[in-house]
Amino acid sequence: MKHLVLNDQDNVVVLTEQADTGAIVVPNGVPLVRSVLRGHKIGRQHIAKGDAIYKFGYVIGFATQGIALGEHVHSHNCAFGAHPHSAEHGQHLASAQAAIPKVKPRTFDGYARADGQVGTRNMIALIATVNCSATVIRKAADIAATSGMLDAYPNVDGIVALAHGSGCGMDTSGRGAQVLERVLWGYATHPTSARPSSPALAARLCKSPE
Repeated sequence: MKHLVLNDQDNVVVLTEQADTGAIVVPNGVPLVRSVLRGHKIGRQHIAKGDAIYKFGYVIGFATQGIALGEHVHSHNCAFGAHPHSAEHGQHLASAQAAIPKVKPRTFDGYARADGQVGTRNMIALIATVNCSATVIRKAADIAATSGMLDAYPNVDGIVALAHGSGCGMDTSGRGAQVLERVLWGYATHPTSARPSSPALAARLCKSPE
């Protein structure tokens, strides 16, 4: 039967494949009274009641009854208890922290929004609700981008026209209109979309292109 000894100090072995009822896992061991799944522990030697059970070279529990050589070791005969010579958790924390280099917190150039979102750009989005206005918003975006009117607003990264080929003649209660509205609202509320902060700029953008 295949099994694994994880540490020479261990008094249990670990099965690497399932052992069936009656199987003898270790030499001179007792036959198993029931099948044992892969990954479970088998006594590597006789373990008296109260003795520590070692796995990986560490105490993992204590025998609640005598465990024979080759017997299944599990919750029915193993329980937690106070470990002798237990390590104090974090006792080396101070020296470990001293070895960690102190670096400045990492940041990025973004825009914090009032709703808690953060945008990596501050773009003005001209959004058409119907395809009839697609040409208008494209022209408006082109004029705004090339006229220099945004130069007075260094916090604005640019302007984009979000046109589409739907909207006109749609059933406003239908699935298509619902999807369109959801997409447009997603653009409008995206953290990268600029929030209205200058009435003067908004007024200039709303003027019809000449």
